[in-house]
Amino acid sequence: MGAHGSICRDLNPTLRKHLDGSRVIRQELAPHVRNWMFAGPYRMTGRGEELHNEAFPPETERVDVPWQRFTYNYGTRIHQFPGHTEVDLCTGYLKTTLVSPSAREVRLEMTSDDSIKARLNGKLIHDNPSRRSLGEWDRVKVPLQKGRNELLLKISNHEGKWGLGCRVLTPDGQPVEGLKVIAEE
Repeated sequence: MGAHGSICRDLNPTLRKHLDGSRVIRQELAPHVRNWMFAGPYRMTGRGEELHNEAFPPETERVDVPWQRFTYNYGTRIHQFPGHTEVDLCTGYLKTTLVSPSAREVRLEMTSDDSIKARLNGKLIHDNPSRRSLGEWDRVKVPLQKGRNELLLKISNHEGKWGLGCRVLTPDGQPVEGLKVIAEE
């Protein structure tokens, strides 16, 4: 699929039909964003709470940030910073472009380990400073404009594993028809 592609859809329609009665399973099989640009990790002396509120270059400068392309094809969540194993007390950024054929409202769902901030087209749309493991999904209804919409996620990790899951659905939880995801600088 390369850097350009669509949201990854359920690869096994038979399994999805068989498990259709389970809300949890249906959510896990929903389209996940898999094409990203990654910057980080960024570190500072201090606790994770300070990392969550500290604005690093991807939030402030927006130019000369060393982004690297990252696509994951296994599972529904990223479990470490791309290319990095030491993730205690650090922050990483992931960005992607959601290309919508029309203006519409969507439901952005995110899970993180630990805290997360989300910006859509430069506007802060979600801020969850909690210390948590993957699994609890935050849900935010947001408007997409017709054409390109930049999604920037900031994940700050206190200690242990780092992780992220992200999916874009219709307000009632269905796949978004015609939505493309493009990872580009």
